[in-house]
Amino acid sequence: MEGEFGIGDNEHVRILENMPEGYSCHKMVLDEDGKPIDFVYVDMNTSYECLTGYSRGEILGARFSDVLPELMNDGFDYIGTFGNVALTGKSYKFELYSKTLERWYSVSAFSDKYLHFSTIFLDITETKKLAIELQKANSLNEVLLDSIPHQALMVHKDRRVIAANRLAKEAGTIVGGVCWRDWGQCLFISEEDKQRMDTYKAGSDKTISCSFCRGDHALQNNKCVNIKEKLGGRFWDIYWVPTQEKDVYLHYAIDITEQKKTENDLSESELRFRQLAEASFEGICIHNKGVILDCNNRLELMFGYSTDELIGMPLSNIITTRIEEESAFATKDCYGINKDGAKLNIEILTREMPYKGIIAEVFVIRDISKVKSSEKIIEGIKKVLNESQGMAHTGNIEFDYIDNKMYWSDEVFRILGYQPQEFISDYNTFLKHIFLEDRESMVNQLSNATYFDSSFKQECRFRKLNGTEGWLSIKGDIGFNSKDLKPVRMVAIVHDITEKKQAELIYKSNEENLRLLSEAHELDRMKTEFFANVSHEFRTPINIIFSTLQLLEMYIKNGTIDHAQGNLGVKLKSMKQNCHRLLRLIDNLIDVTKIDSGFIELQPENVDIIRIIEEICSSVAEYTKSKNIDLKFDSSILKKVIACDPDKIERIMLNLLSNAVKFNNSGGVVTVKINSENENIMVSVEDNGEGIPKEKQEFIFDRFVQVDKSLSRNFEGSGIGLSLVKSFVDMHGGQIRLESEPGNGSKFMFTIPDRVIEAKDTEKSYNRNRQKGCSDFVELMHIEFSDIYI
Repeated sequence: MEGEFGIGDNEHVRILENMPEGYSCHKMVLDEDGKPIDFVYVDMNTSYECLTGYSRGEILGARFSDVLPELMNDGFDYIGTFGNVALTGKSYKFELYSKTLERWYSVSAFSDKYLHFSTIFLDITETKKLAIELQKANSLNEVLLDSIPHQALMVHKDRRVIAANRLAKEAGTIVGGVCWRDWGQCLFISEEDKQRMDTYKAGSDKTISCSFCRGDHALQNNKCVNIKEKLGGRFWDIYWVPTQEKDVYLHYAIDITEQKKTENDLSESELRFRQLAEASFEGICIHNKGVILDCNNRLELMFGYSTDELIGMPLSNIITTRIEEESAFATKDCYGINKDGAKLNIEILTREMPYKGIIAEVFVIRDISKVKSSEKIIEGIKKVLNESQGMAHTGNIEFDYIDNKMYWSDEVFRILGYQPQEFISDYNTFLKHIFLEDRESMVNQLSNATYFDSSFKQECRFRKLNGTEGWLSIKGDIGFNSKDLKPVRMVAIVHDITEKKQAELIYKSNEENLRLLSEAHELDRMKTEFFANVSHEFRTPINIIFSTLQLLEMYIKNGTIDHAQGNLGVKLKSMKQNCHRLLRLIDNLIDVTKIDSGFIELQPENVDIIRIIEEICSSVAEYTKSKNIDLKFDSSILKKVIACDPDKIERIMLNLLSNAVKFNNSGGVVTVKINSENENIMVSVEDNGEGIPKEKQEFIFDRFVQVDKSLSRNFEGSGIGLSLVKSFVDMHGGQIRLESEPGNGSKFMFTIPDRVIEAKDTEKSYNRNRQKGCSDFVELMHIEFSDIYI
């Protein structure tokens, strides 16, 4: 996508081409008054082609109004909006609904060049649909409650009534009130009970003698609790059902007073049993050893059999689940099958009673299909809440102290970098992602909460599976057994607060901001100096080349080129050297960019390092001789095969030799030595030239640093070479240092680890002339030495 925005780097092009968002680049078209009237397609990626249905070849260079004319009447001012971005350079981000395409998009528009702008389109239609569904989900609680044919509430663990159905409201229930004071069913509770319950502290583990405390058990065990209790002179069948929403349970009660009276009457008289059984709303049957002895009309209606068909029938014909003998009023959830084969959800209440001289068992059978349907609605709400949790990037953790099992929600897996439910979650796996410095604090928080019966809250650093770091906020409570006060269940909310923490760190310290500002000023100063030097470096050789070319043109025009033949060779040589200088500067700038971007990689080979350096010195010797400088090579090792990158070693040596020659005097000496030192190969390049000032030595390997920064300096250079040398040495795992005395020369020393790599060829023969060709190396040498004028 090179051109309009100057994007020439192949990596940038690859990123734009492969990203899932639609990317496009445009140029705005103005009328005579300078008002935007259209825009032209300049470039796009594959995702944008998929969004529009057009290929690059079809719409590059075409106008928007010609390519997508139907969008001009879409209800959105595309030209006005994007024209403002192209004219002002201000970025603009917004959400857009296309009536024509019937899709939602998140759009980012930006410009870095007058009259040009780029857009990034992200299809968010599904996200929008989910948001709409979540808004609808807020009304599901009322739908759920109204589907229950009894007084029903949604209650928080602190006993606040969150929602109530119509029947509960008609009985006097106050939404927002306290369950035991403001629920109509509780009007039967004695004043003494109410006073005792009013002293109950929300969140306490102590049990009070009131059936309504079973809501805590339902939440702690994540399991429906059902009891039968006498309150205010009436019998109640009471349920507590935990929901997906934290600390909230469904609470409803069924008045079973009449049913209880029926059961008591059955124990006193078989005749009384028959009369009451026929009036019951539940199916009733008497059986002995699995054979039905008697039943009521309700049982006939429930299962579709007549009384004559039912009496003497095996109980297993209508009840599929085996019922074990249990104490009176035990309940069982099981399935029944009617005469037509349809499946029923039923609940059974059992009791023994005398019947015609034997001890028989009475089954009171309730059709709970509607209740089960309500439970399915609850499961639906749980699913919606779970999806909402994922959108909020908040997960939950539950730990069962009794079974020693831990559960993570899907979002906790995602936060830590795993796929949802990728493995069986456990405490130690979660803990290993917490930073070691914060891990002990979190463990202490849990221990204190367990010991002092309290909730806990912790913010800690964590490391994802891919190694990236972030912050977590963990808030939770521990539930205890009311009998022995031992912990039963821990429930915690886990929230990724990385972005929040990053914002806090940015604004945490004014001193840090001032320090960063100072560093920014210093960096800006260095950049200004650098670009001034670069401008000088470019300007000087270009002016020389240009002047030389003008002179040659004049010679040719006047027909005197033969008379200037001797000077022509000198001019051409000057042109070539300055071209080399430009190439060297450009190469160094490219290498700096690649190093910063991480695109330069070491390509090690097992080669003889002594031979590489000796051949480089031999090739340079003739050049140094022309400068009247003696180049000496001295090695205490005849041969040493190590793993190194020959190209990088070549660049290191040529740069160090170039500096040694550049800052030496006529008649000087440059000495290259190689020694073995502490499992390393030590290479030194020493000259007896002018040396480097003490105040510059500390920074000599920093980028853009020059000993002489003035524009009238004796030697040319951009201050990049030695920083590249250090980078190449660092890539090898070595070190480089400088020893210098002003007036007595300089000595650069670098080390390369003495090791080899595993390879099919243990050693590769190095011959620079054979590998690259003699002319290639000479050209490279001329480029590296181009800052030195002969």
